[in-house]
Amino acid sequence: MTPSHHNLDDQALRAASEEELIKLTHVQSFDEDRLSQHLKGDDYQQVLHGHLYFDHVLTALLTEEFKNPKAVDLIRTSFAQKLSLVDALGLIPHDLVPAVTALNRLRNRLAHNLDATIGEPEIEKLRNALPPWLRKEVLSSDQSAGPLKVTLVHLLFVTEKSRQMNAHRRLKMRKWRLDSDAFLKSIDRKSPT
Repeated sequence: MTPSHHNLDDQALRAASEEELIKLTHVQSFDEDRLSQHLKGDDYQQVLHGHLYFDHVLTALLTEEFKNPKAVDLIRTSFAQKLSLVDALGLIPHDLVPAVTALNRLRNRLAHNLDATIGEPEIEKLRNALPPWLRKEVLSSDQSAGPLKVTLVHLLFVTEKSRQMNAHRRLKMRKWRLDSDAFLKSIDRKSPT
């Protein structure tokens, strides 16, 4: 899971336009067709598969942000711990955290209770955890795929977009450092010795 922009050499990065940086960093970390296939099942399967995709995006957010990702064993880190780290680092908007937490609670209830079911109250609870701006978008969307799937997909794509925006921010910061270093070196060459 190494994005192509990680392999970009310094010279190519300094020459890259803003449009090229966007193209390099605004790439899905998962296959949308596979997501669609995984979310075709019943509500139970949608929650379990959706949770896996969220875990993937949270792991990608942390792995890409950490200077030394191998220093943290993210495989053994719980979903709640990953979400707390992502929130503490400001990698997703804080107002998304309650909804992702609600999804985690719903998934845990389903995974650890043989009699657990998903009905309208559970879906409504998840939707109510969405920030108002996203809840409005979800409620105004075509619901033919089912209210749970629509909610999960909207929340997942907004979270994934945050990952892409963070990748873009890091690449722009790296480019800024390279440009600053080059500028400072040019000043040093011009100054009398």
